[in-house]
Amino acid sequence: MAKGTPPAAGESRPDFSKFGTVGFVLIAAALLLYGLNVFDVVDEPIGNDLLIIGGAGALFLLLANIGPLIESLKWGKDGLELNFNSAINADVQRLTAKVGELEIKVDECCGQQSAAPTSRRLTAGAPAPKLEAPHKSRPVLDPDDKNSGRFGGTDHAGGFRLSASFEGGGDWATVNLAVTADGAVADLRPGEAVEFHLHETFPTPIMRRPLRDGAAHLSFTCWGGFTVGVWIPSRGIELELNLAHAPGAPKVIREH
Repeated sequence: MAKGTPPAAGESRPDFSKFGTVGFVLIAAALLLYGLNVFDVVDEPIGNDLLIIGGAGALFLLLANIGPLIESLKWGKDGLELNFNSAINADVQRLTAKVGELEIKVDECCGQQSAAPTSRRLTAGAPAPKLEAPHKSRPVLDPDDKNSGRFGGTDHAGGFRLSASFEGGGDWATVNLAVTADGAVADLRPGEAVEFHLHETFPTPIMRRPLRDGAAHLSFTCWGGFTVGVWIPSRGIELELNLAHAPGAPKVIREH
C-alpha cells in the first residue's frame, strides 16, 4: 500500500476536539493566578508559573484551530514531527507541478537556462524534441507497483542517473529525487525536462521538472516504498529506482 495518501485506517491520528477547552481552562487558570498575585493573596512570586500556564493554554488553542489540517503530531528524535493531512499535501503537490511546468515554459521562451553558467554547453535554437514514453505500451508486472520494470529497469542510462535521499522517518518521510547528467552529456537545449512518474495514489502522479545545469530535482512527502520512473522525452532515456531499496531509505519507506 502506498504512498501519497494518508496512513491507512487504524493508524493513530491526534484528536484535537478537546484542545480548545483545555486551552481556555489553562488561560483562565493563569488569569486567576495573576489576580491572586495582584491582590496579594499569594505571597510567593508566580511570574514563571504564569508564563508556563498561559503559554501552554495559547498552544492548546492554536492546535485546536489548526488541528483539522494535521495528519500526525508526535515528538521524535529530531524534535516535533508534524505532518499535514492529505488535502494540504495534495495542494502542495499540485502547486509544485504547476511551478515545474512554468519553469519549463520559461526556459523554452527565453532560450536559456536560469542556472549559473557552467562549462556545460547550452545549444540555442529550437526546443528539444519530445518523444512518447514507451512504458505506456508495456504490461504492468506488479499491480501494487505499476512503474516497476517499465522504465528500463536501471537507475542509470545514457549518461544520466536517478538517485534519492531521505529526510525524516516517522509516519512520513520526505523524498528528494535527483536526475543528474555526467560530464559526457552535452548540448543541453532550452526547455529540456524530466518526467518523474510517481505512485498512482499521488494527486499528481506525473511531475515535470526542468533540466537545468545538467540536473532536475523533485521533493515530496510520502509513506511506503514504490518505484519511481523517469522519462527524459528529449533524449529517449528511461530510468527507474525502487525507493524501498535505495540507500538510506527509512523504515517507513522500506517496510510499507
